Amino acid sequence: MKNLKNSLVNKQDIVFDLDQTITTLLIDWSDFKLGLIPMLIKHFPDVNQVIDKNSREIDIANQVIEAYGKVAKDLINQFAQQYEKEYYHGHRVNYELLKFINSNQDKYNLYLWTNNQRPLTNIVLEELGILGLFKKTVSSTDTLFYKPHIEGFNLIWADSTKDKRNFLMIGDSKYDRIAAQNAQINFINVRDI
Repeated sequence: MKNLKNSLVNKQDIVFDLDQTITTLLIDWSDFKLGLIPMLIKHFPDVNQVIDKNSREIDIANQVIEAYGKVAKDLINQFAQQYEKEYYHGHRVNYELLKFINSNQDKYNLYLWTNNQRPLTNIVLEELGILGLFKKTVSSTDTLFYKPHIEGFNLIWADSTKDKRNFLMIGDSKYDRIAAQNAQINFINVRDI
């Protein structure tokens, strides 16, 4: 946690990712793309002209949302919520980070920004005993686009100190890192804290 403490010098606002950061959701994502693409083709017959099938699921979702808007996002949300509900089998807690969150909730403004859906996010946060602890929780259900798009950060920004120098994002993926970069805030990988 020494690297985290060093990263927090002059910071007031901490943005956490959920999956593989605070806890690791036990979800087998291997079939997600296999179901997502046929669902998209069913609703948008020309979707193959919009997407790169070699891309990761989040990139495909953002490509489709960019092309078809909220209608596409609503369909993707429905699919993702059903998938998470069906494939979720618990989670593996990062106890060190959870302890940090619980012991620093009065010292920092804490936010959560996740690409997971709101129903599962709330279940997991409740199981961890931290539902309601964050000043703002932003899930993919709350935004049109997924990270690394900064829409989620903008929702957090609206309730913040309004100084990006005060922010640190803690996450695990390239999407978290790029989202922080796009939002012009500092980032630390959870594996480096």
